[in-house]
Amino acid sequence: MGLTCSSSSGEFNHYNRRINAILASESKNLPMKLLLLGAGESGKSTVLKQFRLADNQAFSTKERERAKRAIFANLWDSLSSLLAAEEEGELPVRPELRQSYEALPRKQQREPGLETIRLIARLWKDPGIQSRLTTHGSKLELLESTQHFSEKIDEILKSEYLPTDEDILLLRVRTIGINVIQILEQRTMIKIIDVGGQRSERRKWLSHFDDVAAVLFLVSLSGYARVVHEAEETNQMAEAIGVFTTIVNEKSFFKSNMILFLNKCDLSAKMIGTTPLTVCFQDYEGKENDYTEGVEYITELFQDLVVNHPVAKHKFYVHVTCAVDQAAMRLTTGTVKHICVSNILTSMI
Repeated sequence: MGLTCSSSSGEFNHYNRRINAILASESKNLPMKLLLLGAGESGKSTVLKQFRLADNQAFSTKERERAKRAIFANLWDSLSSLLAAEEEGELPVRPELRQSYEALPRKQQREPGLETIRLIARLWKDPGIQSRLTTHGSKLELLESTQHFSEKIDEILKSEYLPTDEDILLLRVRTIGINVIQILEQRTMIKIIDVGGQRSERRKWLSHFDDVAAVLFLVSLSGYARVVHEAEETNQMAEAIGVFTTIVNEKSFFKSNMILFLNKCDLSAKMIGTTPLTVCFQDYEGKENDYTEGVEYITELFQDLVVNHPVAKHKFYVHVTCAVDQAAMRLTTGTVKHICVSNILTSMI
């Protein structure tokens, strides 16, 4: 039996005009607020960049120049970790390179000039560093972009090099303060706010808790086997669970939609093959190295935390994401924008 519509065209047009009127009215008012929250290193800033790219807001030349300097800083941070990890019996880094590294002023490390850049290149190509990257890379918790940038070091060193969108998405820059973008979705302006996730930045969250249409909370799936940068005795996943518990029970968000991004699924899928989920969850009884079962377990864990939230206990949105995947994130960010606008319409009609 076919699907029929009993409403007359006049009724449909009236309903359609009402939706458009609501959208037009909303666009003249304050923007709808979408708040990005999560612990440090969860990928919030990358998700904010993806919302921007999906809205065709390209990175400017100045932004790409700043990103270039940050890439050098990322490479330097990873080099420092690798140089500090030398163990007895390993292939050593050439003494003259180590001496040049140790003699550099800190300012040159953070804002490298031409000579420092050349030193970075020589260090990355040193057999001792390459050997250490292979044997210790996963243990040292290097920046996730290390392999990507080290493999294109020759291109990065060219004077005319400007970072691509992919480079900027992979770049690790700690969020200090607040980053905001505005995008238009179905005539409704959405204001997306990213506040730093590190412990020292969370006190700034409170000033943005009013009138939030949706909270987009990010959790790093690979965090089950990594530690918090500011407190190395604390597991990243345990930290994320604690922060999420606080947020979901915050009365300011009792009318807000709750959207969860279980991010860095690509890293987690690789990591779980050698590092079982039980390093974080001792009561986990599934297959130790099974990625799919692990994600299902973590999803259920977070679902159990929203049972007292007036909105999320009925409708809790969960997405498993790889924030650096542009094609997949274009679809995911589109879904999030649709959720926000649709729920606003539902509440007003």
